[in-house]
Amino acid sequence: MLDEELLGAIYEGPLETEPWQSFVHMLRVRLQAGAASLHLKLPSDEGPGFDVSDAEWDLQVIREHYEGEYFAYNPFDYSSMNTGSTYRWTDFTSMEELRDTDYYRDFCQPVGMEYALCLFVETGAGSSAWLSLVRSPAQGDFSDEEQAFLSHLAPHLDRSLRLNASLQSN
Repeated sequence: MLDEELLGAIYEGPLETEPWQSFVHMLRVRLQAGAASLHLKLPSDEGPGFDVSDAEWDLQVIREHYEGEYFAYNPFDYSSMNTGSTYRWTDFTSMEELRDTDYYRDFCQPVGMEYALCLFVETGAGSSAWLSLVRSPAQGDFSDEEQAFLSHLAPHLDRSLRLNASLQSN
């Protein structure tokens, strides 16, 4: 069930100094994930957009490796995602195939990324967002209930993105 504090953080997100940082942190803690990130692509962005992340480890080093080398090998097929849907790596590859890749051995495994969820939201205003969470083997896989919970955030994140786009255009 969605709680008022989490929903408030989604809607207050555009007003924060680092947009949506409180929401991303609360979501990571609530779902007991090792890391959570919100990648946002605004309609006015000509670049890659921006990320807001919260993790148990040093994000700067991880982000540099990911963006420099490993992004292209991520099993998530972002272009085939439907808005409002939540995906696991296993929706695009088997865990056996994933574990047999350099992406897993050289990037995921050393920092403890074993399980992942990703929610995709695309608004009519031209904004897109990917909300991702990862867990270690010790934290365990995400449950079906947690996956559904993340999907329930989609309409709220969509509204917040549209509000943000409106604020940006004024």
